[in-house]
Amino acid sequence: MYKYLSLLILSLFLSHAFGQGMTISSLTTMNSTAVSCDSLSINFSAISSVPSNADVNVLINGTSFSTTSLTVQVNWGDGSQTTHLATINQIGQSISFQPAVSHLYAQPGTYMVNMYVINSGNNSFASTQFNYNYQPCNITIPANVILDCNNDGVTDTVFTSNVPMMLVNTNMTTYYNASLNNGQAVFQNVLPGTYSLTVPATWQSANGYLVSYNNPPFITINSNTTTYPFSTVGLICDTVATNMCAIGFVFCDSDNNGVFSSNESVLPNVPFTLVNGNVAYGFWTNSNGYFNGQYQGLPGSVTTIQVNPNYVLPNGGTLNSGPYTFMASTCTSQTILHVPVNCGNFSNPTSCVAVTVFCDPNDNGILDNGETPIPNAPLTIIANPFASNLTIYTDSNGVAQICGNYFQSSTLYASINQNWLAQHGYQALNVNFTIQTSTPGTTTMAYYPIDCSPILCADLWTSVTPWIGYFQGTTAHIKLKYGNYGPITATNSTLQLTLPAGVNAVQSSINIPGYTISGNTISWNLASLTPNFQFTDIIQVIVPSGLPSGTPHNFIASIIPGTGSNDCDITNNTTNLLQILGSSYDPNDKTVNLPEQISPVVDEYLTYVIRFQNTGTAPAQNVYIMDTLSPYIDWSSVQVLETSHSMNLLELNGGILRFDFPQIWLADSTTNEPLSHGHVVYRVKENPGNGPGVGIANTAHIYFDWNAPVVTNTTWNVNADLGINQYQQSSFQLYPNPATENVTISAQQEIETIQLIDMLGNCLRTIHSSSKQVTIPTAELPAGVYIIAVIASESTTRQTFIKQ
Repeated sequence: MYKYLSLLILSLFLSHAFGQGMTISSLTTMNSTAVSCDSLSINFSAISSVPSNADVNVLINGTSFSTTSLTVQVNWGDGSQTTHLATINQIGQSISFQPAVSHLYAQPGTYMVNMYVINSGNNSFASTQFNYNYQPCNITIPANVILDCNNDGVTDTVFTSNVPMMLVNTNMTTYYNASLNNGQAVFQNVLPGTYSLTVPATWQSANGYLVSYNNPPFITINSNTTTYPFSTVGLICDTVATNMCAIGFVFCDSDNNGVFSSNESVLPNVPFTLVNGNVAYGFWTNSNGYFNGQYQGLPGSVTTIQVNPNYVLPNGGTLNSGPYTFMASTCTSQTILHVPVNCGNFSNPTSCVAVTVFCDPNDNGILDNGETPIPNAPLTIIANPFASNLTIYTDSNGVAQICGNYFQSSTLYASINQNWLAQHGYQALNVNFTIQTSTPGTTTMAYYPIDCSPILCADLWTSVTPWIGYFQGTTAHIKLKYGNYGPITATNSTLQLTLPAGVNAVQSSINIPGYTISGNTISWNLASLTPNFQFTDIIQVIVPSGLPSGTPHNFIASIIPGTGSNDCDITNNTTNLLQILGSSYDPNDKTVNLPEQISPVVDEYLTYVIRFQNTGTAPAQNVYIMDTLSPYIDWSSVQVLETSHSMNLLELNGGILRFDFPQIWLADSTTNEPLSHGHVVYRVKENPGNGPGVGIANTAHIYFDWNAPVVTNTTWNVNADLGINQYQQSSFQLYPNPATENVTISAQQEIETIQLIDMLGNCLRTIHSSSKQVTIPTAELPAGVYIIAVIASESTTRQTFIKQ
């Protein structure tokens, strides 16, 4: 009897173990560095390795093998994350995950890939990481260029050589240049994607042509294709472009027939791109899903329109097809075009999450009496699958909570950035913390424990931001803020504000007591800064007269901890504000802390300030900002430094950030001007290897409730080799800057030669002169940054200007 009882117990034990699956102990990566010019693919096998054609092979080591359900989570190193599921029942075979474990990067570079393999049946898991070097490919496209000058269908000339060609991706963000030679264009270092083959606008303008068609309109580039179809670019002779219009709705195509029916809903605040003649125009639908896009073109010219996939996909939808093509028409006979979207999970039900982050000295995972909540902690909520990351910040009670239709699953993962924890001397007791959503009104609180014992420290911070315009011979205003995010008090700290040379502070406007002034630096000794303390002062400064417009002025704010005070995060101790003399005042704008020209040998940190003001006649209940990062920025490096109000950060795929200020109730400027302002300050890092000519542009769209977006100015930073002799202090003035139709060069001596140069070093135009002032037409130039080189009396000086 005992024998049979023992066998029964053993059988039950084995049955329980079988239900749990194998116990994962470690991961072995067969090749620690992978190199390719297409998608990165990863193959997995269990217990015994198996060869494959994947870029990386990973062996899952463990014990007690049996049928197992696995979850693989991958952080691809470019800000995107994915989840993959599989069931295995045999060792030594490739594991088939759904979806397949692969990823296509947006740009070349070396990425650190982190992977977690999890068996949730027995809570065993392991992780590993490796480097992946993504390299672009070289391709050859057979092509010719056909000129039909009067567009009558009769070919006038066929070009097979000596014509510059350009590959442009569908978002108009990536360009590759080559020269047509004997019917072939060879493009170097091309990233996989969908492109159009065309002729550069500068060559068209110089020769009096316009592109009339591309055949085929789109070319798909990937490493598996070695032969590409013969392509033709059609040209017509240039005539004067006029205003064209396109109107319509972006709608949820529930029956997937491409027709806007009366029972189908519209999509408000959706970004999309319209392209005509190689010029891209960005538009947004209004609160009713309606758009009215005005652009420059010729009647009958080929035009495309597409909803931004980086907006649709992270929100659970898909595009029904690629860009829609139509013929341009004037605003009196405007094109009516309804753009369908497969909305998928756009209509997720509203759900809530609430998490308390706290110091857990006894490591029991429970918020006990006397344990301290942690304010201002960036808690990242990761939905499953990893469509986007939502970062919410804890309040003064350590509580982070949000309700909305962000989540496609009731089970979510929460984590706190490891760099933020390290900067504060903390450790997370549970890196991947599982939380459950709840319906509105029935919030279920989760508790995220932190080990605060390693180091207790302060977190001093400061920021300096613009307040109004900045002109010569006027009194300007600078907004200085400082504080301590905690969690302990900092003593005997020093706050300093350094003014540009010649700029003096109006001492009666300084509200921070106990200051001293030495030279152009104002200093304060701050005896005690308690946790979560902050202070704001708006200081008036006198800007001298007689300085040329465009002169850069740098304001630098810094806070230095006193002896004995431990400041764990010094990355937010110093900040600077770059003000350009002659800048007009716009209450909704964007600024960057670095000058227009930056070094190509340094991977810079760029600090952006986005300001907004409610200039309406009633309070704004909700404000949010849509901000698309440049592809030359490391999207995973986003760090919010300071905000004027409580804010949530939604990091969508494709480098799109959404700064959310829910229930801000921002006062209108007519009722309370000082309280009608808001801002967010964040910083990002350049991608490694950005070489000379790489330009980093950034524009924000600010939404007040259901109104159309307010579009800010565009900031520009260009990597340029600035030799001392080559880029000496300019002896000429260049205006207006930015320019639209013309730019004028005015010098103190006669100008001999002017060169117009793009950021790749190509000389687009050479002008000979014998006067002191020259005006150059710029209307036909594509938007971007250009260099003007002025040669006079054996000396050359240069300045950059922006074409809008």
